[in-house]
Amino acid sequence: MKKLLPMLFLLAGVNTFAQPCFETPKIWQSSNNGSATPINLASADFNGDGTPDLVVANQNAPMMSFLENQGGSFNLHQDFFSGNIPKAVSVGDYNQDGDKDVAVANFSSGNVMIFSGDGSGSFVPSYTIAPFPNVEYLNTGDFNGDNYPDLVAGSHNSPNINVYLNDGTGQFPSATSYNCVGGTPVYIASADLDSDLDLDLVVGTGGGSGFNVFKGNGLGAFTAPVGFPGNAWDVAIGDFNSDGKLDVAGSPKQGSG
Repeated sequence: MKKLLPMLFLLAGVNTFAQPCFETPKIWQSSNNGSATPINLASADFNGDGTPDLVVANQNAPMMSFLENQGGSFNLHQDFFSGNIPKAVSVGDYNQDGDKDVAVANFSSGNVMIFSGDGSGSFVPSYTIAPFPNVEYLNTGDFNGDNYPDLVAGSHNSPNINVYLNDGTGQFPSATSYNCVGGTPVYIASADLDSDLDLDLVVGTGGGSGFNVFKGNGLGAFTAPVGFPGNAWDVAIGDFNSDGKLDVAGSPKQGSG
């Protein structure tokens, strides 16, 4: 029997005078492990060639994969053991060595693993944040203004999000927990929503409870959340009506209406 391999696809944008459109999707293998299912990915230039590559969290296999961009095609470069059931990846230069690193949320292992990049597309595990049972959502941002990327993590099985501040060496020795209202975290995004130059958090809480906004103080702490109604499982932030203010878009879970 022919072995089926996990795949992901890309929609390549094409500029036209009429309207933006996309080419036919291109499909690439995301892992050498036939049990793997790509569930989350992030993009950055991991090998220093000036083009964006991909890292992929492969659910159902303990693999984080690096896909190298070669002229717009993505070739599977290497699988990296990341822990059981990786659910999310996030990118930052956590140890400030000039190379992009990857954080991986491992659902069943209950931890977040930091993989330090060497600038050539290879990674080594350098730090583990634990415990966080069933962790599955990550976001990276400089929450305390020290120019080191920090992390925030969440799980739909817990009402809390955990904020981990970088100690300046790429390690995250402690967590501060914040309770969501009206639901549990199902997506996390960050942006400066109130134009005070400090990052705030937007957390989708799903199931008809909308999303929470946590206002950041620029020192690594956040206020109690303000809840907004809706049905936001995934959230996106942008100035959608061109009024100079950031807006939040949310999408309901598939099949929920």
